[in-house]
Amino acid sequence: MKKRFFLVVFLVVSFRAISSEIDSTYESFVQNTTNRSDVKSFNNRLESNFFKEKGKFVFNVGMEIMHDFIDENDVDGEFNLNSAYIIHTPTDNLEFTAGRKIITWGKADEFNPADFLAPEDLRYFIFKEKGERVLANNIIQAKLNFGDSSITGVMVPLQRTGKLPGSDSIWRTADMRILETTPGVVIHDKKMEETPFKSNQYAIKFSSDFSVMDIDLIYFSGFHLIPEYVKSLSGTTVNIHEDYRRFNGYGLGVSGAYKSYTFRFEGAFKDRISLLVNAAATNIDRAMFQINTGVDWTDGENIHVSVQYVLSEIMKYKEGITARRLSDFLFLQYKTSFFDENIEVRLRVGNAVMSDDGTVFNFEGNYTFFENYVVTLGAYVFGGTNNRGLFSQYDKNDLVYAKFKILF
Repeated sequence: MKKRFFLVVFLVVSFRAISSEIDSTYESFVQNTTNRSDVKSFNNRLESNFFKEKGKFVFNVGMEIMHDFIDENDVDGEFNLNSAYIIHTPTDNLEFTAGRKIITWGKADEFNPADFLAPEDLRYFIFKEKGERVLANNIIQAKLNFGDSSITGVMVPLQRTGKLPGSDSIWRTADMRILETTPGVVIHDKKMEETPFKSNQYAIKFSSDFSVMDIDLIYFSGFHLIPEYVKSLSGTTVNIHEDYRRFNGYGLGVSGAYKSYTFRFEGAFKDRISLLVNAAATNIDRAMFQINTGVDWTDGENIHVSVQYVLSEIMKYKEGITARRLSDFLFLQYKTSFFDENIEVRLRVGNAVMSDDGTVFNFEGNYTFFENYVVTLGAYVFGGTNNRGLFSQYDKNDLVYAKFKILF
């Protein structure tokens, strides 16, 4: 794997030398968990994106290769085709896209309830930001523009699901650990039907730009980006299977700006998710809604402040739930820069409001030199008493990290 990594480095540098339409990034980061001396990583990532425009066509191919130098066998090395698509614009108002492409819908920042088509790499929880987590999906898309509005239709003939932490990862969720350690429970990985056009997903978005606000209306019919789980019994053994039953999703996004403020709202309703509600893994289907509302403020130069409130709640559906199933948190981000924006400091704090999801604190500093080189130092601290809360379940995963990035 290391030989392959350096071969890709050589190829990217070579192509870069002969083409001005390749953008590349090399990133190396070291992470050490403060409460667990045996958990550390030295991850390396090389990403390259090729872009070509010819007439009414646009071609794009993006790839990345990642691995961990500390791992002697390098078994975590992987190659990803991030994008490979063609855009054709036969007229000024009509656009067709086909291939593997990242599609992010919605008006919110970082947490997007209506992003039905964007799987994410969740193997590092929120250690990676949304732009780094989001994965491309396999799509056929048509977009029609008329005036200040547009209608976009998407079909996904071959679905990609999100990447989840492995069974030995410190970011494995508490719910999964409980299932894995419950006597008599056997978990089976059942992949969704991967034959093209057999499990099509569909989405349509209407967007309009009014004088004071932008509005998105979204409808989706397809499958969850993160696997749901259902049970079956075999004698006294409880078998847990991944569940890819279709659901309908409805999304609304609204954003508007006034002076130095930007207001955002995004909401989504899913008519079915599957819950395993107790040690016996009883199946219960429920409807669910999620919202993200927030406001951004900037001084127009060096300071940016963002406040978001994120809420996710399971609704009573078909039969009652005795306990309220609620997850929510208030998320504050403060970012400022100094010395001609060469130094940037960011502070992020997330804290539960009505739920018992705990707290997360993140401090990060970036130094950019010679325009294309970035050094980053940061730390994450998690807190809370609920061992199944969104943040509090990682109470022992406090970590410090360092990154080095080259843009070329």
